[in-house]
Order: sequence, then structure tokens, then C-alpha cells
Amino acid sequence: MSSPISKSLPSLFLWQFISVVVGLLTQVLLARTLGPHDKGILDLFLLIPVVGGSIAEFGLLTSNTYFAGKGTYSLPSLHANSVLWSLGAGIVLLFVALAVSLGIASPFPSLTSEMFLLAIAAIAPSIYSSLWSGLMYGSDRAGKVYAVAAITSLINLVAYGVALAAGVPLKTLLILSGILLFIRAFISFLSVRTHTAVPFQPDIKALRQSFRYGVALYIGLALNTLHFRFVQFLVESMLGPADLGNFALAARIAEMVWLLDFVVINASVFRITASVQQESTRITQRMTRMIGLAVSGMSLLIALSASFIVPWVFGADFTPAVLPLILLLPGIVGWSLARSLAQFVAYHQGRPWYNTAGAAVAFALNLVLNFLLIPTLGIAGAAIASSISYISNLVFLAVVFRRLSGAKTLPTFIPQREDFVLLRQLLTDSLRPLLGRKG
Repeated sequence: MSSPISKSLPSLFLWQFISVVVGLLTQVLLARTLGPHDKGILDLFLLIPVVGGSIAEFGLLTSNTYFAGKGTYSLPSLHANSVLWSLGAGIVLLFVALAVSLGIASPFPSLTSEMFLLAIAAIAPSIYSSLWSGLMYGSDRAGKVYAVAAITSLINLVAYGVALAAGVPLKTLLILSGILLFIRAFISFLSVRTHTAVPFQPDIKALRQSFRYGVALYIGLALNTLHFRFVQFLVESMLGPADLGNFALAARIAEMVWLLDFVVINASVFRITASVQQESTRITQRMTRMIGLAVSGMSLLIALSASFIVPWVFGADFTPAVLPLILLLPGIVGWSLARSLAQFVAYHQGRPWYNTAGAAVAFALNLVLNFLLIPTLGIAGAAIASSISYISNLVFLAVVFRRLSGAKTLPTFIPQREDFVLLRQLLTDSLRPLLGRKG
């Protein structure tokens, strides 16, 4: 891993650490106050803009990262296209949802028509936040993404804390959740203004090229989001909001492990994109081994402590979340490794369709397994289905990476001595500010 990446990682880890701790406190507060049923409804509400935003970005996320990293188009042009697309797509989706709600009311029995429409309205800021992060990663400004995430996590904690202390009803809490998504997008917009003198001057040529490049990988990313989240719609539909509350908590805790791989990947993606093949391959292999060490260690720690920590921290009502949490962890590790390899395939090789193919196969397998296992095993079955399908994606991309890079498989995954040394140094550098030690 090159020295510029190593130097940037400690600050990213620090911001991520703040986000994780604050986000965990927020989840504890919500879980203990709302219980599985009402928290399940809140999770369903927040699920809609996440899934809708992923589907409606139409490839601009990855093309923003790619073209910003390559320097093909200017940051102001790409940002202008991102703003206008977020607004346009959000407005169209809101009108479609309004027409649907007039005909059949809310498609989700747990949400009223008004709350369903608010969730749809929150898709626009979700799209923008996603496209903005792609621009920041591609232009080697990953630190801004993590800083904004930490700041908004603190805002969320304070806002939810005040609302719950005031005893507001669930409907008010849902409205607050929608407002918080708009606040995050606004903070992101303000942070990029220093680099974009003319933020509202779109480049039609850049927009066409963005769609042309991004569409193949977009399908894969949309499938990935459905892969992660559609199971929660199935759980809510088949088992009810209380089981969704437990499964969503298990998934949220398990996916916190991914925050470790996000930091390493996002610090490396610029150099993976811009380097020659030999160097890009070397960075990808080192990154994959580092991610394997980090996420495996964290997953093992969570698995060993889950049966005690979950009911103690979140309340005894969430004890059913323990088993699916443990069952999700092997798949979480597999997906982290797959995501590392996918950066090389998409951003250095410019062949995102391989990632799309892997995502399609994994999602199809996930659907089949969920329909087979949820009726018999409940949320544990949903977790098993997810883990198996996540690992299948890793197997597919490992074969693709070996073919495109010419690299051997074992050096890509088996940690080397220097990986342990670097990981220890990164953790020390990241925690030093928190421990009050000087370098």
C-alpha cells in the first residue's frame, strides 16, 4: 500500500470511529425506547429512501468516481449534473408515488400514505448524498465524506435524543428522520461549494458519458442494494414489523464491520484508478489482505460477544437478533473481500459488467434461498440466505480478478507479516488523538 494511502488512513479511521460510536449510541437509544415493533416501522421508513436512491441514481455514482479520478470532466460539471439529476429524479418519483398512493393507499401496511410519501420525498437527498460521495472519492477527498458522516451522526443523536425525551409519537419521529436526510444532503452540498465555482452549469456531454459508463455497474450496484435490503421487505411482509426490527438490528450491527473496509477502499480507489496495472494490482492485493484482517477480527469479536452484548445494550426484547447476527458475519467478511476486488475490475480495468454479473447471480441466489428459508427458519433463515449469497459473489469476483490481473489467488488473500505491522501502525495512529498521545 503506497505511503499517501497509509498517511490518509488514520484520519479516516478516526472519523469513522466517531461515526460508528455515535451511530451505535443512536441505535441503542432508539431500540430501548421504541422496542422491536416501532423500531421495525422506523427501519422500514428509512429503507425506502436507501433502496429508492440506489435505484434512481442510474450509474452516476460510479461514473462520478471514475471520471473525477481520471480527470475526464471537471468537478463543477459533474457536481452540477449530480444536483440536477437528484432533483429531477426525486420529483418524478414523488409524483409517481402520489399517483400510486391515491389509487391503493400505502403499499406498506405499517406506513400511512403520508409517511410513505415522505419516505419517497427523502429519496432526492439520498441520491444527492450518494452522488456527492462518489465525487469526493474520485477526486481524492474521501476525508470530507467521513467528516460529514461524523457530523451528521452527531446531529442525528442529538435530534433523536431530544425527540424521544419529549415523548413524541412515532409519526413525528418518522418526520424527523426524513428531515435529517435533507440536512445531511445540505451539509454535503455546502462542503463541495469550495471546489465548484459554478455549481449549476450542467455538462450534457459529461452527463451522456456518465450514463454510458455507469449503466453497467449501476445495474450491479442497484442489485447489490436490493440484495442487502430486499430481504428486509420480505421479512416485514412475511413475519411482521417486530421481526423486521430484530433482523434490521442484526444486519445493522453486522454491517458496521463494513465501515472498516469502506475506509481502506475509499482511501485507495483514486490510486487504483490512476495507477498502471502492476501497481494497481499490488495495491488491490494489499488492500484485500488488510481488509480481510480487519473485518475477520471484528467479526470474530462480535460473534463471541453477541449473546451477551445485544440484550444488555439494546434490551432483552432484541435477544432474537443474536442468532441472525452471528449467521450474517461469514457473509459480511466475504462481501468485504469481494468489494475490494471489485474496485480494480470497475475503476482500473473499466469493466464494470463483471461486477454486475456477479451481483446478478448472487441476488438471484439470495431470492431463491430467502423464499425457501424464511417460512421455515424465520429471520435466521434470512441470515443464512444472505451469507451464502454474499460468499458466492466473492468466489465469482476472485476468478475475474485473477483473470484480469494475472495475479495468483493465495497472495491476494493470505496475510503477510508486513500486513500485520501496517495494520497495527494504522490502529495506533488512528487512536493516538483519542488517547491524547503525541506522535
